[in-house]
Amino acid sequence: MRKGFITINLLPYREKQKALRVKKFSATMIMFATMGLFLVAAWHVFVMLKIDNGKDRNAFIETENKKLDETIKSIAGLKEEIKKTLEKRKIVESLQVNRADGVNIVNNIANTLPDNTYLKSIKKVDEAVSLVGLTSANNKVSNYMTALDETDVFENPVLQEIQAKILVNDKKEETKMSEFSLKMNLERSQEDKDAKNKNAKDKAKRVKNEKK
Repeated sequence: MRKGFITINLLPYREKQKALRVKKFSATMIMFATMGLFLVAAWHVFVMLKIDNGKDRNAFIETENKKLDETIKSIAGLKEEIKKTLEKRKIVESLQVNRADGVNIVNNIANTLPDNTYLKSIKKVDEAVSLVGLTSANNKVSNYMTALDETDVFENPVLQEIQAKILVNDKKEETKMSEFSLKMNLERSQEDKDAKNKNAKDKAKRVKNEKK
């Protein structure tokens, strides 16, 4: 110790302060690192929850889509059944009408057929009836058309074609005939026409409902 001065050694104090600063810095770094790890963990948990929610939502959507597909298939099947039922009903209705038409057509065609006149075919399309036949004389065709027009079944017979034919039988004998074709309409009463119009309207309504 010098004369008149007190000597103090500050080295231990400085070392102590340095150690405190290092300890405080380390504590701060540990705290930030801990907070960082917590934030990373929290973010990871948040992301995983989002992924799980997305998977649950996708699974729900897939389930609902499957239910919707089943519903659509059921509706399509129901529409097909309705369509088949309507087609069967239409066929039954057509048979009920055509049964009466068929009897009247055949009876009147047969009852008015002249002698030596034969029919090759009878065809009905909607309200039109076509005949193809053979006759021994052309005037018989005219008489046949008049007789058909006078019935309550046919109206407006029209001669489509007539041409000479030579028929040969098993004995090689030739016979001169005339082949003719007629076309006429079915004669309908006002009641029948009203019923037909009603059926047409009902059919149009059914078709419209089927398209909905």
